[in-house]
Amino acid sequence: MLRQSCGRRGSGLALAPYRGLPAEAGRIFSGIQPKGHLHLGNYLGAVVNWLQLQEQRKGDRDGVVFCVVNMHSYTTDVTPEDLRDSTREMAIALLACGIDPEKCILYAQSEEKKASQGAMFGLFAYPVLMAADILLYRASQIPVGDDQLQHLELAREIAGIVESVQAFNRRYNRTLFPLPQPILGQATRVMSLRDGTAKMSKSDPNDRSRINLTDSKDEILFKLQKAKTDPLPGIVYDPENRPELANLLSIFSALTNRSVESLCHEYADAKMPDFKNALAPHLVDTVGPIGERIRELRDKPQWVEDVLQQGASRARTIARRNLQEVKQVIGML
Repeated sequence: MLRQSCGRRGSGLALAPYRGLPAEAGRIFSGIQPKGHLHLGNYLGAVVNWLQLQEQRKGDRDGVVFCVVNMHSYTTDVTPEDLRDSTREMAIALLACGIDPEKCILYAQSEEKKASQGAMFGLFAYPVLMAADILLYRASQIPVGDDQLQHLELAREIAGIVESVQAFNRRYNRTLFPLPQPILGQATRVMSLRDGTAKMSKSDPNDRSRINLTDSKDEILFKLQKAKTDPLPGIVYDPENRPELANLLSIFSALTNRSVESLCHEYADAKMPDFKNALAPHLVDTVGPIGERIRELRDKPQWVEDVLQQGASRARTIARRNLQEVKQVIGML
């Protein structure tokens, strides 16, 4: 279990993430930047946990908030047209994966005016934007991947969430803001198909390094066939010495809900092409329908826009209510 004691010095708080899905209530908030197309690593590393969380809390539509954090892109070299397109594409991909606006809130960050105004004061700095979102919706649980823990802690450090929340709650003698804690869930860290020591990434110039959720069956099979492995015999899980095989085993495990140990036992003496052939249908059956749904939703731009607008409206209601309560507590009109 990952435990990082990297809280602000003197706060006495360590970043102790949940493993698995939390049972207690509290608003869940998470966001994803609209950079490139979603790939298998995004799906298994983040979206699968989002789907589990929305099902766990499906009776509380406003208890789970997912955001396309497009305002984080304002500090990058991106044109307004590209940003609009990438925001829409990310929303389409999330909806195609199964994010359901009837079970959660899905919106684009720039559409929620309260968040936009608050972010202006943060000059679009990444940690400040993250902190503003967390506090604005009084989120207590933040789904993140292992590699994102530092981002959340940076937000807590720079924006002073820990001290600010503690000081506010103490001064006004009430727990208005919860302290946000990360949820790690059962995320799978998916590595590049060309380098088992590097994370699968949208920014990798080699498209064969990743399986995009828009890839066709032939593209998926070709990339899997060409995925880097090693000449050693047998199927064993050895991330240090056989990282590429370990990556394929992790993917196989995540797609089938089988343990890596059971897979190693079943395919112990298999040759690499046979092992890849066994993995192939699970990849195609998972990614294929998502790609089809993405293509369908691209033909329904108005419906996608309506989902984001309705999500922004619901998020705005929460933000307005929270801001009003803060004003009442501190005595502002």
